[in-house]
Amino acid sequence: MTTTNANEFNVLIFSNNSGIIKTLKKVCRGLHLPLLEAEKETDVLAYHYRIAFIDKKLLSDTLIGGLNALSEAEKPGEWEIAVLGEKPRQLPLPLDVFCKSQAEYTLKAFANIIVKHLPPVKVDPKKLAKLRMHRLVYLKDHLDYNFEVDRKQLCKDLNITERTFFRDVKLIKEVFPDITFYYLDDRY
Repeated sequence: MTTTNANEFNVLIFSNNSGIIKTLKKVCRGLHLPLLEAEKETDVLAYHYRIAFIDKKLLSDTLIGGLNALSEAEKPGEWEIAVLGEKPRQLPLPLDVFCKSQAEYTLKAFANIIVKHLPPVKVDPKKLAKLRMHRLVYLKDHLDYNFEVDRKQLCKDLNITERTFFRDVKLIKEVFPDITFYYLDDRY
């Protein structure tokens, strides 16, 4: 399997569950991503994709063997497998495997997994700062993926005052109370 570049982020589904396929189609449509539907095991090994959602019931020893062989040839982290069901034995070690019961695969669950693997978008934060909503989304994303936060640098990057920064962070904390981070300059 040849991995995709940033402009070719393909998602693959290998499942007989029409509800899951319909849900994933809706998510991919919303994210403007192509969804490939595998009809047989060889499709999973041959199609070019960034992340594949495979029904546990369709994950045979042959397919696991093929994925193991691929994982030896490809760079770990270049493509991912999400198993629809409990974790199977003998999956390739280099692959990050997401295992959930099929009932847990909602629109939000699919979107979260896919977005986590999307390549980062290079956007000028100063342009985002013109609209508060975009700035809040940018800050929320930054706080999600950075446990240590340099507030002075963020203020500079976003071209905002510390007062505006703290007001935005307060709003984010109210909406997402479980968010956890600390400020670099408060650590010492």
